[in-house]
Amino acid sequence: MAEDVRRKRRRSSTRSASRRSWFPALSGRLAGPAARLVIGGAVSLGLVWLIAGHFGADDIGNDAATTTWFTDGISAELREANAALAAKPPDVADARRIATEALAESPLSIRPLSVLARAATADEDAAKEAEFRTLIAERTLRDFPTLLWQFEQQANRQDYPAMMETADAILRQNMAVPGALYVMDRMAVLMSDEAARGPMAAKLSTYSTWRRTFLDTAARKGDINAFPELMALIQPDNPIRTGSSWNLYFNRLIPNGASRMAYAVWVGLIDLDPSGALGLIYNGGFEQNPTGLPFDWTITPARGMEIVHDMNIHAVGDASLRVTFGGGETNFNNLQQTLILDPGRYRFSGQVRMDDLRNARGMRLALYCYRPGSGLLAQSPLFSGTSDWKKFSVDFEVPPQLCEYQTLRFELPARSNIEKRIEGSIWLDDLDIVPVPLADAAAGQSAGG
Repeated sequence: MAEDVRRKRRRSSTRSASRRSWFPALSGRLAGPAARLVIGGAVSLGLVWLIAGHFGADDIGNDAATTTWFTDGISAELREANAALAAKPPDVADARRIATEALAESPLSIRPLSVLARAATADEDAAKEAEFRTLIAERTLRDFPTLLWQFEQQANRQDYPAMMETADAILRQNMAVPGALYVMDRMAVLMSDEAARGPMAAKLSTYSTWRRTFLDTAARKGDINAFPELMALIQPDNPIRTGSSWNLYFNRLIPNGASRMAYAVWVGLIDLDPSGALGLIYNGGFEQNPTGLPFDWTITPARGMEIVHDMNIHAVGDASLRVTFGGGETNFNNLQQTLILDPGRYRFSGQVRMDDLRNARGMRLALYCYRPGSGLLAQSPLFSGTSDWKKFSVDFEVPPQLCEYQTLRFELPARSNIEKRIEGSIWLDDLDIVPVPLADAAAGQSAGG
């Protein structure tokens, strides 16, 4: 036993000696080149960081008054110059003197030039400001005040291609600062100039981080006639042309007395069937996937339910719309469409199918004047239970006043929490609205009376 222990100790000692013998040799072969590589890389990265830090001090996002250990030594002077410009009244002469001395000390820095440009602005010396802004632009493409100055100059002389390049440089840096918001608002105003729309559309036809934000701004604030024209110039196969900005545009027009104009613009966006027919309800058979635009079906997804385009079950055509509920409580009003109906009498009809649709009250299709809840025009029977396809029909009248547009909504008209609980499935298909001649309406009333 003692002999076995001694043998194990000898083997362990031999392995340790072997490791001690080969490790220094291997370390000696590798450590030299590796160390030189690591040290060289570290020195290179350090130099890049120092250079970037020096020139980065002139970039947007760097406070000119902030000093670092690799400062060029003029930060204290520039703080004094900035304080002179901020004084009330500003001491422009002193700021200019200090900035000139700082520029002599650090001729490659744009910070003294920025102070001199601001001093020229305070003196209302446009020529001098242009001189200093041009010098800054030659040294960096990221000085925010200079980019804003360039943007305004290009807009004023109607150099719209150059203006859009400058706008792109501004908006790619930061869309949230006041200067960037001003640029988008200014572009939304300039959109009304036909000469500006082409360069704008060219830039908007390619992806950028600010495109959606600007189009939303243009939809909300721009000329209502120019917005559709700008969108039409954007590449036809670009999905931006039917994006959410259209909803902002239509929702701006419709409640403000321009619903007919909104409808006319919308008709130009859709692909009509070969006959060119356009019913009073669009896509009432759900043959196409809804676009989400106001005069088509607008679907709002939510937890505990599923709203799908069903190609397997349908009453007519090739599709229907299925809504399935999981059994929880909901204030369901997640499917609707905006309509434009002239005053007069109409008949609303459709078909529904149900599979174990359980609710204390039932679901319905309801038609309102203006916004939901502000004037009920018509409602279908309440739907619940299980049934194969069954038709419904209801007549209604659009009044001559205060009903410029309407909302058709599929809803759960619950009056209590118990009535909000629902499960099962319901299908909608073949929804339609047609005018009812006065003679038919009178006959219907007589038969009913």
